[in-house]
Amino acid sequence: MYASTCACKGIRSCNLCQPTKDHVLDEFQSYTTYIYCDSCRQAIRMNIYESNAQCPHHNDIGNDEIGFPLDGIYLVSDFITEDEENNLINSIDNDIWLSSQSGRLKQDFGIKINFKKQTIKTKYFTGMPTYSKTFIERLQTHRLLNDFQSVELCNLDYCSQRGSHIDPHIDDIWIWGERLITVNLLSNTILSLIPNDKDTKKIIYIPLPRRWMIVLYGDARYEYKHAIQRQHISERRIAITFRELTGKTETFSVENKDLYEKIIRIGKRFTGISVGRFEKIVNETNSMINDKMETDTLSLQEDQLKELFESTYQTKISSFEMINPSTYIINSDKKYLIKLFPHSLISLEQLQTILSSCQLNETILNTSINQSHIIIIDYDNNLSANKQMGHFLARWRLATRNILKSSLENSLNEQWFNQQYAMIINKKKNSYPFLLSNLFTCQQQITDQCEYGLLWTDNSQSSYLMDLASIFLNDMDNIKEIFNAYEEIVQLNDNEINLLDTFVRLQLILLINNNDIDDEKQLDLLEQLSSNIFFVRNLKTKTMPRVIGLMSGSSLDGLDIACVDFSSIGDYPSEKWTFNIVHAETMPYSSDWIKKLSTATELDARSYLLLHTSYGHYLGQRVKDFIAKYNLEINAIDLVASHGHTVFHEPWNSMTGQIGDGAAISAETGLLVVNDLRAMDVAYGGQGAPIVPIGEKYL
Repeated sequence: MYASTCACKGIRSCNLCQPTKDHVLDEFQSYTTYIYCDSCRQAIRMNIYESNAQCPHHNDIGNDEIGFPLDGIYLVSDFITEDEENNLINSIDNDIWLSSQSGRLKQDFGIKINFKKQTIKTKYFTGMPTYSKTFIERLQTHRLLNDFQSVELCNLDYCSQRGSHIDPHIDDIWIWGERLITVNLLSNTILSLIPNDKDTKKIIYIPLPRRWMIVLYGDARYEYKHAIQRQHISERRIAITFRELTGKTETFSVENKDLYEKIIRIGKRFTGISVGRFEKIVNETNSMINDKMETDTLSLQEDQLKELFESTYQTKISSFEMINPSTYIINSDKKYLIKLFPHSLISLEQLQTILSSCQLNETILNTSINQSHIIIIDYDNNLSANKQMGHFLARWRLATRNILKSSLENSLNEQWFNQQYAMIINKKKNSYPFLLSNLFTCQQQITDQCEYGLLWTDNSQSSYLMDLASIFLNDMDNIKEIFNAYEEIVQLNDNEINLLDTFVRLQLILLINNNDIDDEKQLDLLEQLSSNIFFVRNLKTKTMPRVIGLMSGSSLDGLDIACVDFSSIGDYPSEKWTFNIVHAETMPYSSDWIKKLSTATELDARSYLLLHTSYGHYLGQRVKDFIAKYNLEINAIDLVASHGHTVFHEPWNSMTGQIGDGAAISAETGLLVVNDLRAMDVAYGGQGAPIVPIGEKYL
């Protein structure tokens, strides 16, 4: 969605507001132009650069007639792949673009700041967008950025027809931290740096190719203004900029400790929506006429259920809670679950057959409500009851999958979500922006599932998962027992687990909004779900480290690299271990590396140690390439296990030597590294291949 109006103010201008103005004149034409060379970290005079057809590198370093050192620039080539760029642009363009100054369009995920008054509003800040999670985790694998916590993501759309540009400026230093990160998409451009000291009359061009990432910090952040000039936008360009807060010892943090921590907490969520999307939802919802008939119908249904329960069990209700229109929890002398099953989906005889196999203490009422059978289940919080509930939900699914209609109407349609938006906005609780953004991202994920045909064509898959999610949220302390009992009968596939994660979050949103007062425990859980997204997946097995393994053989055909998941079944000490190879490949060595490794035995001690270190950095870079290629979540990888490359191996002398510095691998990846695996086996008299005997036994 695109904006078409101009938002320029003051001295700002673009082709929309001043279409006849000559913008071609370069205000920096009297400046000496330099080009930044990342290899020697110098700004080289353009005429010197052009006369050599490249940077002269290292020649006359420090010679002001040629160039000067420039610190604080970190460039990463091909930070994302072409496929990732296409998917990213689709996600971005599905959001709402708002007009910005100087011919740009923008999408903001962050706090609203009045820089002059130094005031902040967090109302519209709901977290980072879901699509950013992979890329934020990836940038954190770089040593410079391993502690970077994004609290703002800003998408900017540049177009030559609009005369898009951004004037020279320094990002605010009161609130924004040292590192400014930009990922450049769709076209090449040039970032200009202009020294704060105007008398220097210098401008430095930093070439910024498509799909590259740039980080400004240190001198480049504080001693120079940065800009994108009109003439450097030839095609559409999207810039994704990430910002962090100032350090904890800086003025903003010291004077606004609670606010600082709140912003950091929100920044860790990946269920955020843009300011434009937030305003659109609120405005459209406020303009709708709320359908009160459904609310009245539900209220009447609740009253009828309460009367039926009290007359059946001759006891008073202490609390009554609706989980969804077909699921209720009642507390009186015990805990009870009420389930409604529509007549159109299942007969009473079929329902009785299913329940008789579940060994539940249930009562089927002789009456019905809204054309639905009513079942009340005595549901105490103990392990036996949890297992029974898990078995019941699984058996209900197995028994009805051939009975229920194969394709049901999508009840979670746009109208349903609009009603939920209205209920959240009408209540205007303190948590409503948080609930609103989570509801929208749930809607997106469920809509995607509908498009793939996963939701409504597989025997009402959603009904079973919604029921399971409902039980989860009412027994947070016993979720694992319920889930494991369910999977004893029905194994969930990956699509179902992802969908169940969405439903758990969706049910939790409705549960929180239904309460008059926010439940801190429920809000904390939603906070966790918003930050980690995956919840149910972690319950499926007891998972030991996801490990990336590295191996290099004397054949020098390449580096073997694999991602492996280890898991256990049962309890210690009788648990059984298994593994799953997630991805694996051999990355061929270049001719240069083949030469270096094959001649390693001829090196002196210093050269050997230098190769040991440089090969470690090489391994770390290949691990990052592997992670990016297979779109692995960096936070899900527990360690890297590196055998290294064997140079010397004399087990008869209790000696073995592998190169590939583990510290260098860790510095490149930001991951825990285990290396030098052969040394202990050799020290104990082995042959330096401790895994081989076990492999031979089982293979």
